[in-house]
Amino acid sequence: MPKLNHPADLNKFALSLKDIFSGSFTHAIVSNFLISPEHLLNAAPRLKIVPSIRVYGDMSGEEGYATNATNGNMTLYKPKMDKYGSMHSNFALLFYPTGIRVTIFTCNWINEPYLTNGVYVQDFSLKDPCSPPPHPLRSLKKS
Repeated sequence: MPKLNHPADLNKFALSLKDIFSGSFTHAIVSNFLISPEHLLNAAPRLKIVPSIRVYGDMSGEEGYATNATNGNMTLYKPKMDKYGSMHSNFALLFYPTGIRVTIFTCNWINEPYLTNGVYVQDFSLKDPCSPPPHPLRSLKKS
């Protein structure tokens, strides 16, 4: 996502795709309705070399179809949609040796001038092997 030309104090917390896809992640799962491969791979060149899965939609207006293809290290998948459906899950899961980065986007990954878009980014560390097991799940049924 290109950073907009707002005053510096309004843009100081803005993130670009390069910021989000930074670091030495070892695997990735990315999903977005519209993806420009050139734009995404320019912002995240590591996706060219690590195993990844890309789930995407399109604006063809045609009934959807399921595809599964491999392009280098990237497995491509377009979910089946009917003429009224839309696959619009915009997220990235980046797997690092020390944890996982979960990112949820409100924008498509195409080279366009962005208006106001939101992004949630959270890094989660791997669980310490010495930590106690989680509490057992409780039943949601009423007794």
